[in-house]
Amino acid sequence: MAISTDPSVWVAALLTIMAYTIIFKDNPLYKLAEHILVGLSAGYLFIQTWKMIYNSSIVPLFNGSGVLFGGITLVLGVLLFTKFFKKYAWLSNISIAVLVGTATGLTVRGYLFAQLIEQVKASIKVVANLQPLDTFNTILSLIMVVCTLAYFLFTFEQKGALGWLAKFGRYTMMAAFGAAYGGTVMTRLTIFIQRMQYLLFTWLGLA
Repeated sequence: MAISTDPSVWVAALLTIMAYTIIFKDNPLYKLAEHILVGLSAGYLFIQTWKMIYNSSIVPLFNGSGVLFGGITLVLGVLLFTKFFKKYAWLSNISIAVLVGTATGLTVRGYLFAQLIEQVKASIKVVANLQPLDTFNTILSLIMVVCTLAYFLFTFEQKGALGWLAKFGRYTMMAAFGAAYGGTVMTRLTIFIQRMQYLLFTWLGLA
């Protein structure tokens, strides 16, 4: 057994222990660790954001490689701060409109491809020349997709064949939600195990 003498290891180990004291009750040690985490995260985010603004707007503006783009982004950024002045607050709406419009366009496009088109393509995958297990998985996935869609088909009364499809679709969603929850729990357990290994082996030096 050889306890580490590295100060960074000690800091990480003590902060880990302080964070886990919330298991017993809310206490000043946990709050201190929480505030350190939030403060470091905010500081890191600020530095990374400033570096992005500097490299994408300020540098191109002064070296002539992107005067138009850099100028527009800087002006829009400055207009956001007019929110603090009642007389000129309306100018910030221009920047907010650009931000919301751009974010909405990118989000819709991303969801359209990731959540709709790619899933449709995966559901109608050609089963020819696939291994038996892959063929089974593809067919089962298609059946589960159809049954799940049938569950949300409220135009017709869910009786007979449609009722059976909708019921299987409900079981499919329950299995999917259970798998997602299980994956979340496993992720948390993995993080916990990693921190315990860090405390026992990296910090305390137990073999």
